[in-house]
Amino acid sequence: MLRSASHSDLGEITIEDMERAEAKCGTKVNGHIVLLCTGFHKRNYPSVDSVWKNPLLTVEATHWLHDRGSRMHGVEGPSTDKPTDNIFAQHRLCRDLGISHWEWLVNLEELLDEKEFQFFGRSSEIQGRVGFAGEGLRGAEWMMRRLCRRRDQHASISAEPTRSFA
Repeated sequence: MLRSASHSDLGEITIEDMERAEAKCGTKVNGHIVLLCTGFHKRNYPSVDSVWKNPLLTVEATHWLHDRGSRMHGVEGPSTDKPTDNIFAQHRLCRDLGISHWEWLVNLEELLDEKEFQFFGRSSEIQGRVGFAGEGLRGAEWMMRRLCRRRDQHASISAEPTRSFA
């Protein structure tokens, strides 16, 4: 998990941010799934800001991840692109590079002390679409606790189980 906690709402996550986060984490990206912890969800959920103020993962930072063998990354907000920009450059680049990402990951702060861990991602493929609805899960025991607790909470597909690599 890469921690990019210094990012403000509607900020940008750049190559320099990724390099600093990788150095601080002590684990090289080298083909890992990379989850980005910015504190966005904790700062903004459940207000409407949680769908309108997420930071942008720049196209250059996405290339940086791809160049290091990462084929999957995840963010806390509703998108890797800024909600104020309708060109979806990061989404289009993921498509062109053949990589993907998860959105709406929560509770990433719980993982900041872990350098590496098992992360499972499940996707619900949507026929004829570029992209999918997905859910990140961290280990069977953790997943079962979250799913049992989840019945009593909201039912959004990716609203609860997720862990990160910061």
